[in-house]
Amino acid sequence: MFLLINMEGTAAAWALPHIALIGEKRAVIKTPDDFQREFRKAFEDPDATAAAERKITKLVQSTTAAAYTAEFRTLQLEIDWNKNALRAQYQRGLNWQVQTQMAMMTPQPSSLESFMEAAVRIDNVCRELEASRPPRENKPGNPSKSSSAPNKGTSSGSAVKPGDPHYVSKEEIEKRRANNQCIKCGREGHRAAVCRTGWKAPGELKPKEDKGKETAKIAKTNNSESEKEVYQAEIDTLIDSGATANFISPTVIERLKIPTITLDKPRIVTMLDGSSPKQGKIWRKATLTFSFDDRPMTYDFLVSPIGTHSAILGIKWLEQEAPEIDWTTRQLSLPTTAPESASIAQEEEADESPLKGIPEQYHVYAKVFGEEEFNKLPPHRHYDIGIELIDDGPLNSPLYSMTDAESVTLKEWLEAELKAGKIRPSKSSISSPVMFVPKKDGSRRLVVDYRRLNNRTKKNVYPLPRPDDLMSKLRGAKIFTKLDLQWGYNNVRVKEGDEWKTAFRTKYSLFESLVMTFGLTNAPAAFQYFMNDLFQDLLDVYVIIYLDDILIFSKNEAEHKFHVHEVLQRLETAQLFCKGSKCEFHRTKVEYLGIIVSNQGFSLDKLKIQAVQEWPVPATSHGKTTAQLG
Repeated sequence: MFLLINMEGTAAAWALPHIALIGEKRAVIKTPDDFQREFRKAFEDPDATAAAERKITKLVQSTTAAAYTAEFRTLQLEIDWNKNALRAQYQRGLNWQVQTQMAMMTPQPSSLESFMEAAVRIDNVCRELEASRPPRENKPGNPSKSSSAPNKGTSSGSAVKPGDPHYVSKEEIEKRRANNQCIKCGREGHRAAVCRTGWKAPGELKPKEDKGKETAKIAKTNNSESEKEVYQAEIDTLIDSGATANFISPTVIERLKIPTITLDKPRIVTMLDGSSPKQGKIWRKATLTFSFDDRPMTYDFLVSPIGTHSAILGIKWLEQEAPEIDWTTRQLSLPTTAPESASIAQEEEADESPLKGIPEQYHVYAKVFGEEEFNKLPPHRHYDIGIELIDDGPLNSPLYSMTDAESVTLKEWLEAELKAGKIRPSKSSISSPVMFVPKKDGSRRLVVDYRRLNNRTKKNVYPLPRPDDLMSKLRGAKIFTKLDLQWGYNNVRVKEGDEWKTAFRTKYSLFESLVMTFGLTNAPAAFQYFMNDLFQDLLDVYVIIYLDDILIFSKNEAEHKFHVHEVLQRLETAQLFCKGSKCEFHRTKVEYLGIIVSNQGFSLDKLKIQAVQEWPVPATSHGKTTAQLG
């Protein structure tokens, strides 16, 4: 029931008829197992592995080897191929130049990971060498023969000549045609018109699709002997999240006579298709003051030909200004207040007054609601979570990229966790990557991607309680107290000797966790066992527990005080801590697991039901599903 009323998008439209049938004999969903079965029937791709296999066999390097490798690694996680098959498929998809260089390596890389790293390095070197070649420009008054008389059968802008790495002789083209091979790359299975590698055929080069335009007003400074003139000029500007820097056309620089600065070191820029600008390296930049959404700002622009646009504002500008997008009008606007560049979601911020709102009779358990004890490393207990590895398979995953702001925030978090003693430097042979996941409030949650480790971990089948079973224990109760544990999982240590398996990789170093973290496959089962064992004799008597949510229930006020004292005393002894501001004491009505519990019985939040009923019909075939427990 809780899951159904918390659906969003397409999932909400699917859940609505099931909600209407709750309590009726013809209801299809009556248990969590029913929900899981019906939900999978509606949304799960029954052929996900086969789809991933089709994608990976068709994948070829169309831009950089780094981009190809990243996409290959993503698909690799979804299929169950052995290392030799993966390596062979990866090699087949590489650009022919990289394949040639790889074949000449002695000795050959021993593992798939080292093979990928070598391919990326070789591709980067090839591109740097190509970009550093001096531009081939025709001298004024002496046009080249090729420009006045282009080769037959080709266009002057896309001719492929002997000496060019993409050159294919007429004899080779005829041979490939006879063997039903692509005349560009020489491989079978596709035609030249759809080839994603090799040289570009005449007429095949297409302009990059416009990603959105904005008119920027540029303040130009004109230095003369006697005066300094500043005026405005409007230029057509592309806002492109794929551009790693801001760019301005040299034509605009010359037309507006904008002063430029020579770079100490030239910049090498890779275009969207993996190529480099014709002039090779970028040697100049211009500092421009302009206005966007009536807000003045100053940024550096690299001077480089950029096609039909006068200027480009790239990802650095987007990250710094964080404009808001109205998709209906296709307009960008700046927020009225500048958001933080990056921040980790602090779900357990310290209470200014930990005992505020807590009945005075429970102040004797001040440690339970304090912050100092919580920030210490918990002791080892027999509840510690162990990680037992099974089967063979990959355990290392590539490092995820981060913005500069995220890197700063990550570094601060690492320093805080090291100081608290909850993580330590590691020398583990395995590691999982970290990444930031955005939350609805604009903050970001730092998580460790333990998917590969979880696939190799023996599952703990300790059961989680069924919400409907928990609710049945509350019949006849008149008064309730709800306790919320602070970062419950962090109160459980990783079993001694298993810490190396939790290792996570960052750009700064390799670390391992000493406490149980979110993302480990057996974390919910381990924590539920911890809580059930701690309150074993009280469960279903006057306490029910779902993970870190504790509900104390009684029939009258007198016995309820005794029950609350007993629970708080056990929490203090076990060194578990509560978030005082999220606890509720001596209530006749509380919300628990999304259900309103009172001395009158159970009910659903009317606002949540109304939100589901009034959810608009989705405009696309895609929707979001949000499932929350606890």
